Amino acid sequence: MDESPDSQPDVPSEQEVTAAIWRWASLPPGERTADSAFNSNRDLSGSLECYWRVILRHLPSGSLLGHWCCDGVVETSLTKLSATRFRLEGIMWLLGNLGDMFPAPCELEFRFAKPLDPEPMLVIARVGGLDSRGQLQRYKTLSQAHNFLINRPHTDRDWAIAVDVTPQEGG
Repeated sequence: MDESPDSQPDVPSEQEVTAAIWRWASLPPGERTADSAFNSNRDLSGSLECYWRVILRHLPSGSLLGHWCCDGVVETSLTKLSATRFRLEGIMWLLGNLGDMFPAPCELEFRFAKPLDPEPMLVIARVGGLDSRGQLQRYKTLSQAHNFLINRPHTDRDWAIAVDVTPQEGG
């Protein structure tokens, strides 16, 4: 697998995640749960994990998450911010190259040019909180990571990583 910065993203997983968002958005508001979007397709959790792996793989090695890998995403929720903006939150299991693992809050904010677009024009990926030294916070439990999402930061600088993911031209 090509891990260079120029390699193509895992398009099928992005397409599955995008399709799930639009499927969820088409439901009546009372039926919009994370389960209605994501558990209807058992492979979607794998697609979300793959999508995060691609994002993390392309981070510079000197960044706070440059040597970490996603090993699953749990406790997902989806919020409609506008007709063309959605936020997908969850807890990611971060796996280090030394076998260490811990939960970290994560979110993907999808922005589309128009409703029902099959491809987002921008995705903002945010992962992890910062400890008192400005380093990646290592949460010990899922509930600690979940509390971070409940009190979610209002600015990108309060996340360990916040990056824009844009589609590649011609890809």
